Amino acid sequence: MSAAETPTSPLSRRRPPAPEAPARRVDPDAAELRNSVMRLARRLRGERERGELSLGMLSVLGRLERDGAVTTSELAGFERVTPQSMTRTVGRLVDLGLVERSPDPADGRQTLLHITRRGRELILQDRERRDAWLARTMAANLTDVERDLLLLAGRLLDRLAEAPDPAARAAAAAPAAGTAEDPAADG
Repeated sequence: MSAAETPTSPLSRRRPPAPEAPARRVDPDAAELRNSVMRLARRLRGERERGELSLGMLSVLGRLERDGAVTTSELAGFERVTPQSMTRTVGRLVDLGLVERSPDPADGRQTLLHITRRGRELILQDRERRDAWLARTMAANLTDVERDLLLLAGRLLDRLAEAPDPAARAAAAAPAAGTAEDPAADG
C-alpha cells in the first residue's frame, strides 16, 4: 500500500491536519538550553513542601534573606513585577509574620523590608530540602567530571541571568529616526 493509500486514523478524519509550524529563527542550542533549565526548575519546585506560600512569596523571602533589607519598589524591580503586585505580596508576608517593615534610617520617607527569624527559618529549610534532592540526584546520576562541568555551567547560567539584553542595549544606543545623528535626517 502506498503512502497515498494509507488509511487515515479516526482522529485525522475528524479534524483537519495541523498547519505547518512557522520557520523558527531561534538558535536550536538556545531552545534546548531553555528547555533543560525549565525542566530542572520544575523538578526543584516539585521538591518544595506544599503550603500557603506561593512561589512569588518564596522568591521574595529568598531575596530578602540573601540581599538584606530593601524597599518594596526595589524588590519589585529585582523580581520583575509591578510595584502594586509586590505591595500585595509583601502585605501577605507581613501578615504571616515572615517579613517586617521599618523606617529607612537614611531616608525617613522610605520603608525597608526585613525578613523575620521565622521567615529566615522557613526559606532555609526550603533551600535545604531542594539542595538535598539535587545533591542526591547528582551523586546518583553524574560522574565527577559531569558534576564539575555542571557547576561550571551553573556559573555561566548566572552570567546569562545577570546580563543585559543585547537587543535592548542596541536599540537604546541607536539614534532616533529624524535626529541630526540619523543619516536619513540630513535629507
